[in-house]
Amino acid sequence: MATQTAYRPPVMGMTHMVSAGHYLAASAGYRILEGGGNAVDAGVASGIVINVTLPNATNFGGVAPIMVYMAENQDTNSINIDDKLEEL
Repeated sequence: MATQTAYRPPVMGMTHMVSAGHYLAASAGYRILEGGGNAVDAGVASGIVINVTLPNATNFGGVAPIMVYMAENQDTNSINIDDKLEEL
């Protein structure tokens, strides 16, 4: 099995976790969580940074299916932008 070398340092913390395709996007999401934001806030921040750092891989005009689990009421919600686009 081949090993891969990481070219950027991992962004590590003790209380939060963010995974993204670019270390700056993960860092942006982590900073949002550190500032008191929630997972959706962190995801949006990471997505915006990904659009800047990897413009050939993502864009704002794409589909955005999102699933959010609300622990306080044990409810899972799905947000699908496609439904809104049909109305426009």
